[in-house]
Parts: sequence; C-alpha cells; structure tokens
Amino acid sequence: MNKFKIVLYVFLCSVLLSACYHEDDIIPSEKTMVLRFDFPQGNNSWDEDLVKINEEFGVCMIYKDIEEGDYNRSWTGGGVFAAEFHGQDLNDEQAQFYTNFFKNHVFNYLNAEITQKVLPPYYYMVYDYHALYSFGTMQLKSEMSFYTDNLDFWVTCLEGDVNPLTFAQLVRPKTAEDYLMCRGVILKEIFEKAIEVGNIVVPEEFNTGIDYQTEITYKVGYENDDNYYVKRGFPGIMYTTFNFSDLQSVTKINPQTNFLQYINLGMRYTKEEYEALRPSSKYPLVHEKRQFVIDYMKRVHNIDLVAIVRGPEL
Repeated sequence: MNKFKIVLYVFLCSVLLSACYHEDDIIPSEKTMVLRFDFPQGNNSWDEDLVKINEEFGVCMIYKDIEEGDYNRSWTGGGVFAAEFHGQDLNDEQAQFYTNFFKNHVFNYLNAEITQKVLPPYYYMVYDYHALYSFGTMQLKSEMSFYTDNLDFWVTCLEGDVNPLTFAQLVRPKTAEDYLMCRGVILKEIFEKAIEVGNIVVPEEFNTGIDYQTEITYKVGYENDDNYYVKRGFPGIMYTTFNFSDLQSVTKINPQTNFLQYINLGMRYTKEEYEALRPSSKYPLVHEKRQFVIDYMKRVHNIDLVAIVRGPEL
C-alpha cells in the first residue's frame, strides 16, 4: 500500500470515529443524562428511603433547591390568562412527613411494571404550591395539591399558607379519610397513565354485558330507569378529585375509561361501603364488574385495590 493510500485510510477512519463520537453526544443514553438536581439531596434517614424509591421506580423525589423557573417548565406556552407556578422547599420535618406519606401511601401499593414509562424523571414535594393569575394589578392565588401537566416533573403539595383572598388553606392529612383522598388522587393518575401507555390492558371479557352505544340517563328521579348509568354498568367518572361525578352521556365513556373508573371504585370504597351506597340488589352489574376488576388487578398486575382503600395503619 503506497503512502497516499495509507494517509487516505487514516483520514477516513478518523472522520468515521469523529462522526460516531458526535452522534453519541447528540443522543445521550438515559444513563448519561445530566440531572437537574443533586440526588439524593441529603444523608438523612428519609433520603435513604427516597434512594430506595428511585432504585425501584426510577423517579427522583425532590424536596429542596427548587428554583422559580423549575416550577414553570411546561409543555404549553402561556395564554391570555397564563399562570405562574410557585412553591416552597420543605424543611426537615416536612421532608420526613412527605417521604413517609409517599413511601407508605403511594409506592407501597405500586410496582415497577405498572409505573414504567408513567412516572416523570422528577417529582417535587413542596409546601404551598399554587398558581398565580394576574389580571392587571390584581393577582389571584389558586392552591394546588397535585399537578402533572409539566415538562419533566409532577408536583404534590400536602399543606400550604392561608389564601389572603379566600382564606382557604391546604392542611396536611390527619384522619384515615384525609389520607385516602390524598393517595387516591395520586394513584388514580398513575393508573390512568398506565392504561394510556399500555401497561394495563383492558381484557375483552370486562366489556361483556356493557352497552357503550345506547344513551344513558343520570338525573335524580331516574334511578329505576333501565338506562340509568349505574344500572348500565357505569360507576360514574372521577375528574380532579377522588370522588365520583354522574356520567352524563354515554359518549363520555369507552372501555378504557370505564375500566379506569372501576379501578378508582375499587380503591375508593370498601365492599360494605359501596353496598350501602349502591345496593347490589338494585345494581348487580356494577357490583359484578367491580369485583372482576379487583380480582383482575390483583391476579395480573399484583395491585391490591382493597388494600389501597383500607390504607396502612396511621
């Protein structure tokens, strides 16, 4: 091989290696992704718990060093009534309380199979999280306990300051019912996204006996109508809270959404509570489907909805 060919060969190899190097720079793997926060954020006992959560579920639970710009990393731009989001870092006592809440009331009932591709890289645990809307010289504060419509993080706030306009205040949970409402709002969002990404697939047999075409009725006084939504096998719909609202049209439901509502139903009421609310003698189909979903989630996904509604010992 003459000198010219040798030089050409070396040059081409160097170009090829350089291209490969830059390609790796442009598309880094998840393992080399630079974190926006130091994690863990301390060496306290609760930091050890947060590390274990990260190792199992891949999410960094963040409770301090959150800057104002971190709260406003959104998928969408601002509009006419765009809000700015604010919150405060947790002190040590609050950080320990929040960590215990997530450890015992949220991640205790989940597994990595369900949460894969569901949880964001970061989960902020903050004090006094709120949206601030500006109307000229006036500002309106809206407290928020849970928010997921962000670029790479979710937020949970369990307590906050008094709103100077409405005197409303987020207060940390104390009773079993308080804790149920707090964990329920978070878990129902996780299960909804698990269905969206295909981690939970609605089995065909779930839809047997449910009519998704004929219009339903929902108004007071129509409870004995054959087309009353509960008689038709629709427990209702949960929106932003952990309580059911009436299903007002069959066009607002589909098999995936209905299956999710039965997951919500299974972790909202005990069997005895739901029997008192919707007697099985009057609404047999909804009780049949409730038990089907409870059994399915336990058998297929190792998710115990009954344990969620009962909760851990306080």
